[in-house]
Amino acid sequence: MGMPTQCKPITIGCATITQYNEHNPHDFVITLQKYDEVKLYDMCKDMIWLSAFAANNPGSDFHWMCDACYAECTRRGKSDLYQKAHKYISGSV
Repeated sequence: MGMPTQCKPITIGCATITQYNEHNPHDFVITLQKYDEVKLYDMCKDMIWLSAFAANNPGSDFHWMCDACYAECTRRGKSDLYQKAHKYISGSV
């Protein structure tokens, strides 16, 4: 992995992202907004798992990507979609 890339600040949840490693935050947020609920749910599951897997790397893009999934679900008034994905990934279902 190379040096982080600077980007125009973007607020995702409570964090303001100003750099990224591999995944441009602006592009990721726009992509999430285009997803239907099924695709968004699948992305939530993926990002929740990857964020947990990267727990030993606080600079991983997967943490803000997980936050972006939550923010998109909340923006749509579908926070239960994220909660359902979290329960599935944590084995609570």
